[in-house]
Amino acid sequence: MNQPYHDLLYRSLDGTLTDTEQAQLDLALQESAVLRAERDELIQMRGLVAHQSPPAFQAGFSHRVMQRMAADLQPNETDLFADVLSFMFRRIALAASIAAILLVAYNLASSDTISLAASFGIIEPTLEDLHDVSMMLASEGAL
Repeated sequence: MNQPYHDLLYRSLDGTLTDTEQAQLDLALQESAVLRAERDELIQMRGLVAHQSPPAFQAGFSHRVMQRMAADLQPNETDLFADVLSFMFRRIALAASIAAILLVAYNLASSDTISLAASFGIIEPTLEDLHDVSMMLASEGAL
């Protein structure tokens, strides 16, 4: 079949032919049974498409798609490393917290006073201690 007649046939279905082009198409349709059969088939397909209901997705389609995507996604190595690091840090953080609480309790039990310095094991020097240090430094010739 000749391509220009094909183009004329398709354009005629949209109603965009000039009078001259319509006359050329009518003459070609009278001469060609193949072209007439194709026109009839196109008209029938256009009718079927025009009477179809628009396609719709079944209920829960988006939920099924998201589940499938989540199942298909493979975690990369960075995600695995972060997960392992987070898991290990939780265990170490728990052990470190318990050790810190025990150390503070021991420091407070060993001290005569209850203060922030005592909880960290910092011994606050007394005036006597300072006098002893200055005498020691003086005897060594540092002062």
